[in-house]
Formats: sequence, structure tokens, C-alpha cells
Amino acid sequence: MIENLKKALNRHFCEESNFDAKDSIKSLSRVLYYCLKNRIISYKLIQQLAENNDVMDLIFFLQDKKLLISKKTFGMTLEWGDINFLNAPNETFQMPIIIKQLVTEALKSGFWNSEKAITTTFKNIGDPHYKLMPKLTSKLYNHSIHYLIDGLKIKMFSEEMHLVDKVNSIISELKGSGIMSPKLISSFFQSIKQNTPIYGLNPSLYQLRFEEKDEKINKRGILQ
Repeated sequence: MIENLKKALNRHFCEESNFDAKDSIKSLSRVLYYCLKNRIISYKLIQQLAENNDVMDLIFFLQDKKLLISKKTFGMTLEWGDINFLNAPNETFQMPIIIKQLVTEALKSGFWNSEKAITTTFKNIGDPHYKLMPKLTSKLYNHSIHYLIDGLKIKMFSEEMHLVDKVNSIISELKGSGIMSPKLISSFFQSIKQNTPIYGLNPSLYQLRFEEKDEKINKRGILQ
């Protein structure tokens, strides 16, 4: 089973032109497999599973891709906080719901199937519109800028799919499942300027081509 997970991680992450994780895939798969089975994982255990790989590089990748979230920063707001690397040895991590589903599917199939994971996650939540969620989520990623999307766009795409009356519950489910997180601090001024909340999308679901997105950002870095 874990060999399938290694294949899925290699296909999804190592085919990026700007990243080479081939030497870390074994450690990465072991960490994710352990966390899936045990719900949480400590820095010290990640260090043991990292073998010859740099544990800080591995944790940075896990955190950057939102495969694991620091338990201390994953509070009531569901905001993904940045890990304090000076305090890393005392950190404990957990896996967002959507990543649990992705890893579960990958262990079976050897593929990182975001569409299936989204469908299953929303079905398990009990959302009656779970079959529409992969399409809606894909729209959010396609229209995001550096994985940032604002609340008005979420409402607009929900309306296009005749789900506008469900937009508040959809946002709650997207946050609760770990597909997106409110950007309460880093996007504070963007939120004020646009009069709408800003959300960060989990970068592990879909890859974005940033060079095609950069021209949509003005000189002040505000989403247009």
C-alpha cells in the first residue's frame, strides 16, 4: 500500500519543474502514512522517519504544501498558521481532512486524485451537492492568484452553479475540510480594500502556473 502512496506523491509533486523531491518521497510517504493512521505526529517522530533527509526541509515542504498543519496554529479559526521553526522540536502536526482522503485514495490506487477525494469528502460531510463540489473547487483554483481567492468570487461561482443560497455552508465546509483557510493576518489590508474576505487554497490539490497569474496582480499586490 505504501508503495502506491510513493507513486502518487512522485507523480503529483516531482513532476513540477521547480521541485525535486525524489530523494524525500520515501520519508514523505512514511510520515503521511503514520499521521493518517495515528491522527497526529510529533517533530521527533518525523525526525526519526526522515532517515537521511533533512528534517527541517521535510517539515517545510509538508507545511508549505499544507499536507500537515501545526496543531498549535490550527485553532478555532481554521487558519493555517506558519510554523515557528525556532520552536519546531516542540511542534505536533495533524492532517487536514482533504489530505486524509487524498492519502487514503493514493494508498489504494497509486494516484493523487483530487476530484475523487473532494467528492468523497463532501459526501462524508453529508453535503447533498457533493457531486458538484469538484467542479466548484476547480473553478476556485483556476481563478485564484497564488492560491488566493476572495469571498465574492466564491459567491459568484456558487451562484453560477445554482448554489448561492448554500454559499455560507459551502465556505464552512471548504474551511473545515482543509481545502481552504481564511487569511486573517497576511491578507488583512486586501480584505479591507476589497470589502470581502480572502482565503488561501490548499496547494496540494491542484498545481498552478504562477507565471500566467502574475499579470493579474497590480503593483500593490492586490487581487483584481
